Amino acid sequence: MRRKLLKNNGETGSVICRLLMVCLVMAICATGLQAQTQSGDATIAAEATIYENEADDNGGGYTRVCVGNHATTGTTRRAYVRYILPTIPAGSTVTRVRLTFTQVRVRSMGSGSPKTATLQLRRVTSSWTEGSGGASNAACGGGTNVSGIDWTGAPSNSGADSGTEALPATNDVTITFDTDVGTNDDGLISDVQAWVDDDTSNHGWRLRISEESTVDNARLLSPGSLTVYWSESFCNINMVSGVTEFADASYEACEILVVGPSFIAKDGASISLSSGWEIWFEPDFLIEQGATLNANVCGQSLCIINAFPMPYGCHSCINQICDIDPTCCSVAFDQACLDKVNTICGLICE
Repeated sequence: MRRKLLKNNGETGSVICRLLMVCLVMAICATGLQAQTQSGDATIAAEATIYENEADDNGGGYTRVCVGNHATTGTTRRAYVRYILPTIPAGSTVTRVRLTFTQVRVRSMGSGSPKTATLQLRRVTSSWTEGSGGASNAACGGGTNVSGIDWTGAPSNSGADSGTEALPATNDVTITFDTDVGTNDDGLISDVQAWVDDDTSNHGWRLRISEESTVDNARLLSPGSLTVYWSESFCNINMVSGVTEFADASYEACEILVVGPSFIAKDGASISLSSGWEIWFEPDFLIEQGATLNANVCGQSLCIINAFPMPYGCHSCINQICDIDPTCCSVAFDQACLDKVNTICGLICE
């Protein structure tokens, strides 16, 4: 038998409607929060080349970048790129990253024919300025001594490659980093996720080739598209089932929380449940002797504005919001309060 815990807020409705509602919940909601995949394209914000043999020169004035060895030992070029991400709601989970470059030209002068190489990307962990240096026809030729990123003051990086891709010895080819193809580029997901979680940490990537000790393997690259895919887990409905808890655990929803079937709280477990509208208990929901259960319902949705205030303590998100704006718990849950569900709590309403 399904049981419902509902705060007394004067709500009315037929049993049939309630059963239909829960059947709909069961049909559309797998275990966990409802999720929807979105995607968006980033825009290039900055690109620059730095020069080993001209350590104080900046190559930020070019629209293309150079990596590799230009002529002799000690003439390595490295590059930096930074993108402005598409608008991604707080609390989203990055699921895929696809980044492209065009290899415009491979050095064909010097020792031997054009060479293959391996392009490595690393997440940059400190700030840098693009600059406007550049006195040659292309970035591989050299920069100028102006303010901006240079070899001497190169920013720090994560210390591990986020992605690697093979570079052929041919001109005008597209190089694609895609976390859905193989495993070489999987680190790009954690990079972009870090930037979504804290946009102030977005300092882009450093580009270098692994064969820097090989002379005459420089190449000119044009930064291309960056497409980010993410999953938005809507907080409206949350279903928890097939779970056995032995310690402290909490589950929440912005509107309807469904607990069970096969939810077990063992002796010593402390379970906290919070929801906006309702909490439903499905069959095989079990709280063993020695376990504790604390359940709270706000009496109104966290995803809808309301002329009435929220009761403080009914939901962890409400506590966070009202600690910042007490009127949300004393006057009304208005649009400013609703906006904070995402910006403060990182929850996404459908």
